[in-house]
Amino acid sequence: MKRKNQLITSVKIGIDNEKLSKSTRQRLRQIMGRDTRIIKKYLHIIECHKYDLVSKIELKRTKKSKKGSNVNNEKKFRFTIDKGKLDLLTATTEHRPIVPHDFKAYFPRISLNEMKECRDTACGIYLGHLESKSKQENSGKPNINKPLPRSIGYRRFKLNIDSYIVSLMDSMDSNLGINSNNHKKIRHQYLDLPLKISSYHRTQLQKGDIKSLRIKRVKQKYLAIFSIKQTRFSGEHLANKKNLPIAVLGIDLGIKQDVAISVLTKYGIVQQQFITSNLIRNTKKSLTKLERRYSNIKNSIAKDKSNSNNDVDGKLKLIRDIGNKRSRLKFEINHQLTAELIYFIKYVAVYFDLYIGLGKLKGIRKSAIKGKATKNHRKRIHRWAYSQFTDLLEYKLHKIRPIIRFAKVSEAYTSQTCWKCAQRGNRPKQDYFVCRNSSCGWRGHADFNGATNIAKRAASYFDLTPNLKPFFMTNGESGLSPVST
Repeated sequence: MKRKNQLITSVKIGIDNEKLSKSTRQRLRQIMGRDTRIIKKYLHIIECHKYDLVSKIELKRTKKSKKGSNVNNEKKFRFTIDKGKLDLLTATTEHRPIVPHDFKAYFPRISLNEMKECRDTACGIYLGHLESKSKQENSGKPNINKPLPRSIGYRRFKLNIDSYIVSLMDSMDSNLGINSNNHKKIRHQYLDLPLKISSYHRTQLQKGDIKSLRIKRVKQKYLAIFSIKQTRFSGEHLANKKNLPIAVLGIDLGIKQDVAISVLTKYGIVQQQFITSNLIRNTKKSLTKLERRYSNIKNSIAKDKSNSNNDVDGKLKLIRDIGNKRSRLKFEINHQLTAELIYFIKYVAVYFDLYIGLGKLKGIRKSAIKGKATKNHRKRIHRWAYSQFTDLLEYKLHKIRPIIRFAKVSEAYTSQTCWKCAQRGNRPKQDYFVCRNSSCGWRGHADFNGATNIAKRAASYFDLTPNLKPFFMTNGESGLSPVST
């Protein structure tokens, strides 16, 4: 859901049923059953008084159609529910002691704020039903033959990511207490629910502000669904900016460091940075264990076949399950890395007219076999899902392509050539580069060197050489001709 420059997403996290006590599970069922009954009661009242509560508002048009153009002139409407009138039917006050439907008398074991959340949830369900059925004359009734979770506001729950616990406000058995000023105050209890939080959930929860929570029951399991409000960069805002300086961003994919980037402008290198997520370290450790277990089982199967052992079917099924889990972990890592990279690209695009060069790793596995690479290095190359990473990145870049242009360029010799003088250099370590040219003598991180060379190739591909600093494009740079797909 989009609201101007905000993006609201949801994250589903499973509740650990094994750690739930019998009393906690029973209380959770009571709360969910109570909320469902209240929401259904609200829906029934809205349906009975829909002609007084529901209104239809015509939306204003932002763009004017030209004369003679074939534009769809259908009017668009939006439905609204008057919550003030709904409260006149359901909520009693000091000046309104009698109402047609006294919810405080119907449902005494709920707080006023929780009652309002049930009301808002019912209004949202009914409005969603009307919008989906707006093209039909007889809209019917919304489906209420299932549990309806209440949208719990952020003030009525506490999330502790470190201890993997979410605490819900429980007003079923509230006590009347006295605060420090000798005033009476209702004290609510809290219901602790253990969560199954992974590194992916941590990343998503820390991307924005948690606004609401819903507890949903699927068969015998419970799910906690968090709504997160994120700030997003507006594409229209970026597209309307004119006279921005040109910048070229080079992306180099590595083994030790996942992604290295280098940003070139007419002022020189303005940014060099690694894109990595500390939150996926546990996922990488799990992936390493799975890789080790996968290879051990594979070797065991080969021995069983050579010894004519019939106990192979169980191991084959196990290796398929491990392979599927390994694929899911790789996809999770690549998805998180590309998301971090896209966020950084959008940030840079606010200040620059941005072009992107992405290294094309074609034939890297063959070169690893033919070269002098060690056994562990070859294993890393073969297990590296770089094609999936580039496909994900290309897919996400296509969404912002009207704002940002990108191209794939060849990575051949980018990590072996000095970005400053275009001469070959040495790599005494995997991540260290030393230029052989005595007059240059540049030395530094090999991935940054490769990312800068990729950015230079992208600049040549987009014909941006005159817009960058002259010493980036030297005459002896014959080995860095642009190659695109």
